[in-house]
Amino acid sequence: MSELRANTISDAAGTGPVTLTGQSAAKAWVNYDQVTPSLDGSYNASSVTDNGTGNSTVNFTNDMANATYAPISGNGRDLNDNTVYGAHVLLGNLSDTYTTSAHQFRSASTTDSAVDFPQVTFVYMGDLA
Repeated sequence: MSELRANTISDAAGTGPVTLTGQSAAKAWVNYDQVTPSLDGSYNASSVTDNGTGNSTVNFTNDMANATYAPISGNGRDLNDNTVYGAHVLLGNLSDTYTTSAHQFRSASTTDSAVDFPQVTFVYMGDLA
């Protein structure tokens, strides 16, 4: 069995990272506690801003190339008893900020009332700037 170990894999010119072609990879992800509020885990997210109950903004460490990236959300859930709520994590509405550097989202109960969840997850697909 062969083993390959490397600290850096560069492009042919040796000036940057290898470009993924014909593939897609997540450019950011967050595991966020809206109640505390705190980031429990993340990649390419510098922080999350609490804009009020059920209203949060993920701030990217490295900007996306454009605002047409695809955020994929998970359900809110209670970490204490593992209850998964039948609720909404909305990707934004017309008054929300949706830019290359940040993604504003809202979460709501099944009755559409704003609510903070102990765990909200997002994965972001798109291109980095």
